[in-house]
Amino acid sequence: MNKVILEQLNEQQKEAVQIVSGPIMAVAGAGSGKTRVLTNRIAYLIDEIGIPPSEILAITFTNRAADEMKRRVFDLIRLPLKGIWISTFHALGAKILRSEIHLLGYQSNFQIIDDDDSQIVVKNLLKEYHFDIKHYSPRQFASLIEMIKSDPQALSVIHQPVKAIMEEIYPAYCQFLKKNNLVDFQDLLVLVLELFQQHPIVLKRYQDIFRYVLVDEFQDTNDLQYELVYLLTNSH
Repeated sequence: MNKVILEQLNEQQKEAVQIVSGPIMAVAGAGSGKTRVLTNRIAYLIDEIGIPPSEILAITFTNRAADEMKRRVFDLIRLPLKGIWISTFHALGAKILRSEIHLLGYQSNFQIIDDDDSQIVVKNLLKEYHFDIKHYSPRQFASLIEMIKSDPQALSVIHQPVKAIMEEIYPAYCQFLKKNNLVDFQDLLVLVLELFQQHPIVLKRYQDIFRYVLVDEFQDTNDLQYELVYLLTNSH
């Protein structure tokens, strides 16, 4: 037993770290050691149970947190973490899409556009459809597009005349991105969900790869993130 893995943990934390099967959720306040439990559990699975790192997926909310988690796990076990998936939700989506997005009609060398790029696309579409950008903010419509991608039902609660404009701009925006092999940040989740829903065999492959899925700050996940975690773990 690598005693370092369980050092500085209380009894409840030790119990959570050593659970091998079934879902667990660490519920506690900020600074109470939830991330430490997750990190030490990864180390325990690899070092004590013998789980290959490539079968573990750990998801964080920032790149900094992902890098810190990798460092902490290595410090605990001093073993190569070859193949382990520790990343943000969006980085996970991008990695999956690089391998699978051809199934959705994109090319694997797609480019990811940021919020500023998205607003430029929206601005050009508003002009193309003869809407006065002095009256209709590209930033506002880019935010609405992001909202609708998260929840298509959101379009129904948008008031006129904005709703009528969105009914033209939203599909045009999606078509423009696909035609030009572009994806925005929201697509990194939306398209993965679309991929898994349309291609169950692909979903099954990733379910088989990720025997253990751990999510830092799970209580902060939005609907898209929750659905992605649910799909990946539903067969376990």
